[in-house]
Parts: sequence; structure tokens; C-alpha cells
Amino acid sequence: MSGEPNTTRAAPRADTRSRRRVLLELLIPYLLILVVCWTPRPWQQVLWLVAAASIVIITCISFDGLDAMGLRKTNFLRSSWVAAAALAIGIAAAVVAAHLQTLHVPDGPVAFIKTYWAYALWAAVQQFLLQCFFLSRLLRLMPGARTAAWMAAGIFAIAHLPSPILTSVTFL
Repeated sequence: MSGEPNTTRAAPRADTRSRRRVLLELLIPYLLILVVCWTPRPWQQVLWLVAAASIVIITCISFDGLDAMGLRKTNFLRSSWVAAAALAIGIAAAVVAAHLQTLHVPDGPVAFIKTYWAYALWAAVQQFLLQCFFLSRLLRLMPGARTAAWMAAGIFAIAHLPSPILTSVTFL
């Protein structure tokens, strides 16, 4: 009997531990982002830094390469139609907003460039969060890519809940 292994308490399987880790990597930053969205201004800046730091740290610790994040050169030109379509939709939205007199253009060219450079940077950060951070982890947790994509769209939309219009647009 002394040579037999103790089977009363089995060690957790490696895939269970890694699934748990991936789930924590997903939940902690997401919950911090939600807290930032719903916190008043003075505290929001501090919590934003905590959320951003958690995402940077988790990304660095669990970095599996650019391919695993979906950042690869293959099929780049084949998928460039998405950027062109987004640009066309953005121009159409600006034309409609100008026609409805709801387009708010910053005063002067410097303010215009600063404002839209900030929007472009923020859009790139959100795209990174959605596709490279959250979707890559959901692909490891969900049974299929389609389910992971729907889940990513759902959590991305929920993060925009303070604005019902933005919530529905980001879900789509």
C-alpha cells in the first residue's frame, strides 16, 4: 500500500487550470472597464489607469504571439474591404449629420486634427480590446468561433450600455 499514489484528491487537470486562468484574464479587466464606465469623474481616471494596467500586464504575461491575437499579414488585402466600408459609412454618417445640422465640427484645423486623432486612437484601442484581447480569450473558452464572436459582441455592447444607441450599434 505504501507504493500506491494517493487518489483521494486528484490534482486539477492542466486544461481546467488554464480555462480558469483565461476566464480570470477575461473577467477582471472587463469588470474593471464596467466600473470605469459607471464611476463618477474624479475616480474614473484612477480606475481607468488600473483597468489599462491590468490589460497591459495580462497581455504581456499571456502573450502567445501576434498570430494568436489575430494580427497577421495573411489575407490582409482580402480583408481591407472592411476598412473601406467603415470609411464609406463614416463619410455617409457625417454627410447625414451635416444635413440634419447635428454635426459638431471642432473650431479650427488644429482642434479638428486633435479631436479626430484622439477618436482614431480610442477606436484602435477598443478594436484591440475587442478582437485581440476579449475575442482571443473567448475563442479558448467557447465551443466554437461563432459562439465566441457573439459573446464578444455581447460583452462589447454591454460595456456601452450608458448609451442605448451606442450599445445597439456596437453589438451590430
